[in-house]
Amino acid sequence: MGDEIPVFSLPNTSGVSVSSTVLLEPGPLIITFYRGIWCPYCRSDLMALMNATFEVQSRGGSLAAIARETAPNSNRRFQQQHRVDFPILNDATAAVARSFGIGWTEAYLQSLYDQFVADRTGDSPEPSWIEPMQARYVVARDGTIAYVDINTDYRVAPELAAAMAALRRL
Repeated sequence: MGDEIPVFSLPNTSGVSVSSTVLLEPGPLIITFYRGIWCPYCRSDLMALMNATFEVQSRGGSLAAIARETAPNSNRRFQQQHRVDFPILNDATAAVARSFGIGWTEAYLQSLYDQFVADRTGDSPEPSWIEPMQARYVVARDGTIAYVDINTDYRVAPELAAAMAALRRL
């Protein structure tokens, strides 16, 4: 904590590029990385974030969710269906997740692949397959990290109550 987040720019569900600088302009930001809309644990976490939107905004904060969209328009459909009013950003190459240090490394994925795939003829893991770990950051307006929660177990959502407490302290 206390480090600055990497500056990034990613497309939202309408394809418009949204930068971290713009997201931080109004005040503190809660950023949630999730595996994808296809993940039931992640969908549940996004719904919890949606329910916390009013409190976050009443404290001058905002929210953003970041994931790698694996099916075309899946983030947009989810956002429209559930009336999610914070940006869901597509980290198509997982570059932003890696810049935060939360993507599985290619070497680790290769070791798993080698361990569990018996016939590897003509096949190898692709770097774009990398999924981010579920993570939540609370970022002060100046871009410094006030709180971070990173989970390697996808079934465990980042702790929303702790993130809200960190937001209240800002």
